[in-house]
Formats: sequence, structure tokens, C-alpha cells
Amino acid sequence: MGSLTSSSLNGVAVMNGEVKQANGAKPSRPLEVLADRNGDTKVAAVSSQLRDLYSDSAVLKIWKTATEHLGRKNPPETFPETVPQSGPDFGVYQYRDAEFWTCGFFPGSLYCLLERSIKYPQHFLKDGGNETVTGESRQQLRDGLLQVCRDWAQPLHEMAYRTDTHDIGFIVEPALRRDYELTGNAKSLGSILTAAESLASRYNEKTSAIRSWDTFVNNHHGFSSKENCFLVIIDSMCNLDLLYYAGHHASSQRLIDIATAHAHTVRQTHLREIPSENSMYTQYSTCHVANLCSESGKVAQRLTAQGYADDSTWARGQSWGILGYAQTYNWTKDPVFLATACGLAEHFIQRMESAPLSVEVTLPNGTRTGRYVPLWDFDAPIDESDPLRDSSAGMIAANGLLLLHSSLNATGDTAGARRFFDAAMRIVKETLELCYSTDKLRLVVRDGEGGGVTVAAEHEGSGHGDPPFDAILMRATANFNRDWTDKYANHGLVYGDYYFLEAAGNMKLARGLARVRFVGLPVCPGAKLSWRRAVLPVELAVTPGLQLGAPAYRAVVRCTQPLDLSTLNQTESAGASGARGSDLVSLRGASSESPPGASRPRPPNANPPVDRGLSPGPMRRGTVLTPDAPRYAAAARLLGKLQAADDTPSAERPSTTPAWKTQGGQRRTQQSPSQASLCECSKTMAAPIAESPASRASDDNKISGTHEVAHHDNVKHDAVPSADRLADALASDKLDPWSKPLLKLYVYAVIAFLCSTMNGYDGSIFGSLPAMEGFRERFQVEKTGSKLGYISAMYTVGTIASLPVTGPACDFRGRRMGIFVGSIIVIASTILSGLAKNTSQFVAGRFFLGFGVSITRAASSIWIAEISPPNYRGVLTAFYNCTYSVGALLAAGVTRGSVQYGGDVAWQIPVWCQMICPGIVCLSVLTFPESPRWMFANRREEQALAFLTKYHGAGRSDHPLVRLQMDEYRQVITVNGSDKHWWDYSDLYKTRSDRWRMLNALLPSIWGQCSGNAVVSYYLPAMLATAGLTKSDQVLNINVGYTAISAVAAYVGAALIEKMGRRPTVIWTSVACAICFAGITGGAGAYANTKSSSAASSGIAFIFIFGWCYNFGMTPLQALYPVECLSYEQRGKGIAFVFAFVHALAFINQFCFPIALQKIGWYTYIIFIGWDFMQATVSYFFSVETRRRSLEEMSEIFEDENPVKASLRKHVAHVHVDVEEREAK
Repeated sequence: MGSLTSSSLNGVAVMNGEVKQANGAKPSRPLEVLADRNGDTKVAAVSSQLRDLYSDSAVLKIWKTATEHLGRKNPPETFPETVPQSGPDFGVYQYRDAEFWTCGFFPGSLYCLLERSIKYPQHFLKDGGNETVTGESRQQLRDGLLQVCRDWAQPLHEMAYRTDTHDIGFIVEPALRRDYELTGNAKSLGSILTAAESLASRYNEKTSAIRSWDTFVNNHHGFSSKENCFLVIIDSMCNLDLLYYAGHHASSQRLIDIATAHAHTVRQTHLREIPSENSMYTQYSTCHVANLCSESGKVAQRLTAQGYADDSTWARGQSWGILGYAQTYNWTKDPVFLATACGLAEHFIQRMESAPLSVEVTLPNGTRTGRYVPLWDFDAPIDESDPLRDSSAGMIAANGLLLLHSSLNATGDTAGARRFFDAAMRIVKETLELCYSTDKLRLVVRDGEGGGVTVAAEHEGSGHGDPPFDAILMRATANFNRDWTDKYANHGLVYGDYYFLEAAGNMKLARGLARVRFVGLPVCPGAKLSWRRAVLPVELAVTPGLQLGAPAYRAVVRCTQPLDLSTLNQTESAGASGARGSDLVSLRGASSESPPGASRPRPPNANPPVDRGLSPGPMRRGTVLTPDAPRYAAAARLLGKLQAADDTPSAERPSTTPAWKTQGGQRRTQQSPSQASLCECSKTMAAPIAESPASRASDDNKISGTHEVAHHDNVKHDAVPSADRLADALASDKLDPWSKPLLKLYVYAVIAFLCSTMNGYDGSIFGSLPAMEGFRERFQVEKTGSKLGYISAMYTVGTIASLPVTGPACDFRGRRMGIFVGSIIVIASTILSGLAKNTSQFVAGRFFLGFGVSITRAASSIWIAEISPPNYRGVLTAFYNCTYSVGALLAAGVTRGSVQYGGDVAWQIPVWCQMICPGIVCLSVLTFPESPRWMFANRREEQALAFLTKYHGAGRSDHPLVRLQMDEYRQVITVNGSDKHWWDYSDLYKTRSDRWRMLNALLPSIWGQCSGNAVVSYYLPAMLATAGLTKSDQVLNINVGYTAISAVAAYVGAALIEKMGRRPTVIWTSVACAICFAGITGGAGAYANTKSSSAASSGIAFIFIFGWCYNFGMTPLQALYPVECLSYEQRGKGIAFVFAFVHALAFINQFCFPIALQKIGWYTYIIFIGWDFMQATVSYFFSVETRRRSLEEMSEIFEDENPVKASLRKHVAHVHVDVEEREAK
């Protein structure tokens, strides 16, 4: 093999092991990979070559091939496969029939682009160095991309019925899975399920494997009939993902079991253990093909079809194994598969690291590269002048390594995760350096047939990178086995490009494994800030990128002179009678506090910062006059959709048309030629926003600073609206809280609060029943002991058992139906308990009681949050949780009144009264309005809009709150809902920030169960007995008083939680609980030794103080804090997990504490003294503060290296300045 002479690689020519710059290729603006989100792996300034991960050229190449081929034949009958690097067909895709196994990868690449344009639009056609892709052509390509994807995917639907190939996963899944997940196309899901059944039909029970090939014939092998062979290839591991995906969507355990059985078989038949002394994992190499006995399943022969030799390690086969077992582990969580994937990966890496020096080449900067672009077969002879490589094997392996990085981090193996992440990054980096073709393309808009326009990609011509080359990557080897007449080496491969887009781009974006930013920021110093008729000089700076996975583009307008508000008011008074609430200007005032990482010293003579206590909002009448340059226009469009400045009178509705969108391409506002030139051509680079100069000092009439607009463009939206837009909507058109529709909604909410009382009622009633002699005699229990713990814990067992049912019960027919079904179960279980004649019947009743209450509470809490107006949602949700105490108080009162009857009637009355609340709910709930979010999610958008109009918009569909929430629904349900899988909980732990979020969500729930309240509530009679109070009436009187105090404390705490903050509340509540338990312990211990009534009274007093302290702090936090800490994507599963964890702790408390009281008496309380002090300490070091922060801000907090410190930084002072009020002062 000679060296390549027909092309250059990535703008460099390879000559005698050295690399020289070719074609005068100019580097694009460099990108810098900072770190993975876990902070485990630091990859600083990897290489400017990493710009190609998100290059426009990669997008345009695929677009060009797709549109040109569709122009010849639509739908396509042939599909791209290889691109030769030499000969007459150099640089041009060679096509295969639709029957070939590679036909699904090119449609899959198109859908990778569609996925990036929808989920990560800031990395779709955003190459900072590409001036040839205009804003107009970008948008037209975006608009046409889905249809092009669908055209290429159309033939794949029919292929789903093929049972003659195991490659059906490669054919169907890359495109159709994304089509379903991105667009909700049910046809694609149906084809996936059909394809999975087709693949499953090739499974053989005797071999426990899926047949790969029916025949295999070349110059050396002659398996011409499937009757004399059962061929399984290592590639088959990557088709199992289809079976798992379909199995979970179709609830087919059979498909899942087939995939798992096949994976275990391949471990035995294809893997060869490699002895190694210094390896982190047991290493495995792979053979390509195994011929099994169709009767016994034993290996008859191991051979290769595409590798160098039967006993060699074919690089792409090894990479198929890495990716396949990594995917299989992600589905099954079987540690055997994780160890297998790690062993395959370790061997792959070590073979690259131990390759001879001749695999490396020298770059112009003197660095060596190429070692991590794998050889085509690790055991094949090497041509030292030009080693034969397979870039596609590297890209496939990189996908698997990134999956392993996440999996190992989740298991705590950070060293292995770091090694595999570093290796994946090195493979991508060196593949880009050595194999990336840098021919440049541009988008052009042409007249289409029959009118209209079309957007096409074309090469820029000579002098712009490499010669035209249809594939993204070079240096791939499809098949160089000597037993084949036709060999395919040194070319581009369609599946190499597909896995490049997946591993190098979308997978890292989806998993948050990269953070990319531009080194410099463009600045436009000549813009103007217009507020009504006043025009002020400002400069506009744009941050092109922040944290990937939760990106927030930000524009900053820096005022270049203090804003004289009196001047503004004089200007305003010429056209209107002063500023109104809807005409507020949003500024960031001078402040001693700065954004993270900023250095903003405050002048010594500066006045204190102005803080009017309002969150920021976009300018109502004012706007930024953005420059004409497309890059600025596109950035501004993403960054806030700022309005163009106009002279619309105040009585008229302000225009929503941006300055860059005009009639006939002409701007409605004018700039001087010098300004336009400066804006369009400026190459000035500014420091990041966090390093902008300090705001000038201001007096009462002069404020200087910046106005920030953040826009999350269709990426990882949260469930709540942005603080800016919400504040603006509330300020512009406030709702009357006492309007008739809202009063009606409050009535519905109060009835729904009864669902929370069901849990509180049981908690209190079981604190009173053991004090009744009739109850103890009927069920043969004591006031303490294991049997009482068993009866009590069955309620918790029922709650935990309901978790798989709770979600579907809330989602299937709506929230109201979930509330109704749960309440019916509660009523039925109450009847069973009330009629119980023995312990078994009573225990069964308590089990189903917990089961029903769990469903009712979940559905009702979701309903309350979803029907509440955004500005009242927090208060209503907090009060919902506080009604637990109302139920407890009701139960305490009923039991106090029934004790006088004696016998079974005494305990049956409070049990039967448990039907009151669910009965009221059952009779009322079907008259409630359904949740608007549920209606929207179930294609009832008009009904959702009608609800919002009536209850949130004062009867106006154009009310800002209505428009805001409808926009939120479209964003959240379309973007976040499409990629949810009910079985996958990895979002709760896969990254460092995810684990921080989950920890903080769990902490208040853990403290709520373990602070001592559970034992006080459930076993108050036994605790009073240790203090000397054993009479039933005494116990019940104290129980009523304790419950009443708890209820009042919970409501007071909920009302004050915004003033106190979450973090101080949980810390000082824990300290107070510890002190109270010290008092309880002292009083109970003194009474045990002296029988002193004063000692008993002091212990009881501390019980009451404990009840106040606990409920004041812990009760509101348990509902609020987890929601604030969890991201939208985590929230549903995270709350469910917290729910299960809490009840598991409750089970332990209820079962173990009676035994402890029985064995060691009052000494048991000492445990809680130490525990409560411990939880205060843990909260101090790990609890973040969420007060007065939007949920979007919490993303930045948890991404910080130290989230606790980040959460304690004071807010930047955002100010709404009312001109008239300011002047009056």
C-alpha cells in the first residue's frame, strides 16, 4: 500500500510520516472542551480540531447528498455506503440496494441532524467561522429537514417485516427510533415493534442465540445452506438494542429475555479472555463469527469474514462488542455485562496504546497523532509507510466508551469512567486530526420548480479545504479480508459518519459530557437602547454558548452612560401621562455582588444597590436596535426575540416583529453607515459577560447597568415558566385573586386538600387506637411490641406496593380519575378494616388503605400544582401538604370522643370515620376541571386553552399568563416528554449535578422520617407511658393538643418559608428537634427513676415543643424542596423515588421502634438527639439554598463546582424602575 496522493486529510497532507498544512486551510474559531459534567474528567483545551464536532460542513455534506439523490429518485431505492479515496470515483458516494444491511445509517444520520436541530439548536449550523450560511438559508434548511428525513425513512418501514436478516436493527432503529422520539410518529414505533418481532423470529431456543447469517460463502468458506450451520457474528450485539427498546414499549418480556439470552451466549462463544497483569479489568478479545451446533449450541468453529484471520482481533468487531454490551448493561443493569463491556474496552485501548510507533504521524505543531485511530485489525501486518486503519471502528468504540463512562460513574467506579472518557475523547480528537475531510460547503437559495425557493449545498471550490468528498470521515476499512475478491479499504463509510455524529456530537450533548464555548465574544458597541421615545447609547454583547445539555444563550446590553430617569420621564410625558405598570424598564442595578466568576468591585462612593424586590422581565416598550449582520440577528433571535424599536403610542399594542424581520428585507429602523459597517464587520472580541466592567454608581435618579435576556431555545426546558417572562406577565396584567373563577378554583382546591388529610388521619388514628382497651383485646396487641409494629407497617407496605400503579393511574384517564380511583380504594379498605374480626382482616384493610391513599395523594398533588395559577402555585402546594395535620387533628378529635363508648365501638368509630374525606372527594372530584397540562398532553389543546382562559386569564385568551403557559406546554411536552422512558431512572444519578440534585431532594424527606416525628406521632401513647401517663383519656387529650399545635405550626411555617429560606430552616429545625429530644429524654428518664409528676410534665412539654418545631420547619419543606431541586426531566421519577424511599424509612421506623421502646424504654430517645444534630451538620455542608431563585437558575447552581457556595451567593439586583414613583422620591 502506498501513501495517499489523491487527497489530504483535514487540511493536512500525509507524507513520509509527517503532516504538512495543505490548501491553505484556515482554522475556524476554536472550541474548548472544558470538562464532563461530573467534574471527574478534566480535558482542558483539547484541540482546535474539536470545532469539527459541530461544524456546518458535516451538516451540509449530508444535506447535499440527501437532496441531490432525492432529486433523482424519491423515495430512494438505493442508499449511500462507501466513498472511495482513490480512483475515478474519488469522493463520490457509492450506493447499495435497499436490501443491504447499511441502508439505515444514512437516514439515521439525517435524523441525527434533526435531533440536533431540535434539542441542541445552538450546535446546528452555528459554525462561527462559516460566513456562507446565511440566516435565511439556515432557516429554510431547518424547515425542510423533517420532510427530507421522512422521505429517506419511508422505505425502511417495509423492511421491518424482513425475517431474512439479523441486521434489521441497523436498518430500522437509527432513523425510526428518532422519528418516533422527536415527532411522536406512531407509524415509526409500529415499524420498530414489527422489526423486533422479525428479529426475534430468528431466535433458536436450543442455541439460545439469534441466527445472524443464513449463508456465508467466499473464497475460503462455503456455508451455502442454513441447514448445516448456525452462524452468529459479534455485530449482532448491536441489534439487541432494538429488542430491548421494543420489549419495553410493548411490555414484552419475551423480547427482553431473547436479547438477554443472546448476550449471554455471545459471551461464551465469541469472547477470548486475555491474560493481563496490570489491567483494570479482565480483558477480552473477540472473534468475528462463531458457527454453533443447532442442536446443542456448542461452538463448532470460530472464524472471521472481515478480519485478518480466524484468531485475530478485528477492530470493528471489537468495537461492536464494546457498544453492544454497554447498551445491554444499560437496559439490564446486569454487572456481568458491564464487566464484559469494560474488558472489551480495556483490550481495545491497550491494543491501540501498544501499537508500534509507525502508527503515529507528526502534526505541523510538532505533536504526534494517529495512535488512537485504530488499525483495521490489531493482529494484521502493518505497512509502516501507511498503516491501514478503520476510523469507523474508532467511532463505534467511542460511543461504547461514552456509555461506559456514564455507567461506571453511576456505580462509583470513577477511575474506570475517567479512563474510558479520556480514551473516547482521544479517539475523537485524533480521528478528527487524521481522518476529517475539510472540504468546505455553502448553502445557496435557488428558485424551485413551479415557484418558491429551495435550499441546496454546494462546494465552495478550490482553495477552500480538501477536494470534494461526500463522507465526513476518511480512512475507514469495510472489509480487507484476503478471502474476498472485492476489498474495501481507505474510504469513507456511511456508518462511520453515523457513529461520528452520534459519539462526537449528539451523545455527548444528551449526556452532558461536554461543555463548549467560544474563546471570544462578538461585540456591537454602536447599538441603541430605546425606551418609548428616549434613545440611549449601549453596547450589545452576545454569549454564543454556555453549559451544553442545559444551554442558556444570553445577550447583555451594557449602558455606556448612566440612565437619567428624569430625562426619560420628560421624554415620556410628551407622548403619554407617565409610566404605567406595564411600561417598566428592567435593569441590573449597581451591586456589590456579581455573577459567579466575575470581578466587579464597587466604587467606595457608590450608593447602596436599589432592590425593589421584583424579578427581571423583558422591556415592554423599549428594545435593543440590533445590527444587520446575520450572526447578530440570529443570536438576538435566539436570545430573547427582542422587539424592534418603534413609536407606537402607549394605547396601542407594541409590535412583536423583530428589527431584523422587515418588509422586503429593509429595516424599519435606521443606523448610520458607520454604525452598520462597524456592526457587520467588527472583529472586536470581548471578555465573557461575567467579566464585564462594574456598573457605575447611581443616585436616586441615575442607574447604570446591564439588561440581560436569557432564552432556552427548545432545549431542556423546565416545567415552570422562566422568571423573566413570568414576572413580566404578572406585572403587565395582574389577576384579581378574589375573582369569581379563582374563588371557584379555590373551592375545588380545598376539596382536593382532603386527599392529604387521608394520610394524616391514619398517622394520628394509629397513635390513638393502641390506647383503647377494646382495640388491644380484639387484635391481641400491647401498646408496644412487634405485632403492633407489624399491623402499623402494613399501611406503608401497601403504599410502596402501589408505586408501579400510581403513575399510570394518574396518567391514563386524567388526574381526576386517579383521585377518584384512589378514593374508592380507600373507602373499600375502610369497610374491610371496620368489619375486621381478626388481625388478618385488619392487616389486609391497612394494606389496601395505604395502596389507595398513595394513588390519591399523588394524583391530587399533581392536580393542585397543574391547575394553580403560576403566581399562587407555591402557596397552594405548601398548604396542600400542611393539611396532613388537619387530618391528624380530625382523627385525634374523633378518637377522643369515641373512647367513652368502650369495647369494639370505641375503635370502630374512628375507623369508619376514615371514609368521610374520601367520600366527599368521590362525590365531588368528577365535577372538577381536568388539569390543563394533562389535556394538552392528550391532544385536547382547545380544552386546555379554555381552562386557562377561564381560570388564569380572567376570560381572555390573550392574557399574558395564558399565552405564557400555552407556550410552556408546547415547549415542555414536545421537547421533554418525547424522550421519557418509564423504566429508565439513570437521569437521577448519571452526572455529578444529577446526584447533587437527588441528594438535596432526598435530604428533607429523610430528615422528615428520621427526626423523631414518626415515632412521636405513631407511638405517642407509649412515649407518654414512659413518662407516667397511661390513662386513655389523658393520652387522647394530649394527642388532640399535640395534633392541633402541629397543624398551626405547619401553616405558620409554610407562610414564612419564603422569608426564612430553605437552608436555615432545615438546619435550625434540626437543632431545635435535638434539643427537644434531650428534654423528652431527661423528663422520661427522671420519671423512670423518681416517679416524679413534674419530671413527666416536663417531658410532655418538650413533646409539644418538638411538635411545633418539627412541623414549622419540616412539613413545608418536604413538599417544596424536592420540586425546586430536581430538574424537569428528573422531577417525575425523582419524586416517585423520594416517595418510595420515604415509605421504606417509615416501614423501618414503624416496625423497629416499638421493639426498641419495649426493650430499652426511654433510652431509645437518646438516638434521636445525636441523629438530629447530625442532620443539622449534613444540611450545613450539603443543602443548597433555593429561595428566590428560578428553577432555571438552579441548573447553574448544581453545575457549579460547589453548589452550596454557589447557592449562597447573593442575587444580582434586578430592578423594575417605575419612573413616576422614582421621581416622587
